[in-house]
Amino acid sequence: MLGKRLFSDTDLSSPDGQSCLSCHEPAIGFVDPDVDLPTSEGVVPLRVGFRNAPTVTYHATAPDFHFDPDFGAYIGGHLKNIGEPPEVYGPQLGKFGMPTLRNIALTAPYFHNGFFKDMKTVVHFFNTRDVPEEGWPPPEVPVNVSRAVGNLGLTDEEEDAVVAFLMTLTDGFKP
Repeated sequence: MLGKRLFSDTDLSSPDGQSCLSCHEPAIGFVDPDVDLPTSEGVVPLRVGFRNAPTVTYHATAPDFHFDPDFGAYIGGHLKNIGEPPEVYGPQLGKFGMPTLRNIALTAPYFHNGFFKDMKTVVHFFNTRDVPEEGWPPPEVPVNVSRAVGNLGLTDEEEDAVVAFLMTLTDGFKP
């Protein structure tokens, strides 16, 4: 029960008023409940950061957010200092880890910046990102782009099949 109390304690943030629960709602897969914003709001009201709150289960396996001298940027995703705005962790130049696909149907918007509003668009992006006539915007950080996807050549039906499969990964968890 201590963990649950800490998770919902609004006195741990600075300024007071926000808890882990503010951005990681159990009823929707432990992600940000405010789906109208592309990224998560910080502890200062109406101040939006640069990252979309990933499912809290991502934090269980993510490395601490830290500067990697070999990579030359900040990487990781587990923030140590509760209540600090994202800006204190330096420029958002680091690689973002791959969050779990469990309960993916509940965790929109997608990607670290909330750019994608639905899973169909995510799958279409991975299928056609490197196809010039699709008109995708350039990446924020080109070094982060995976060359394993981008021009998969999937048909619309195959994209729909991938989305249908991803939607089956929602387990019906009720907090």
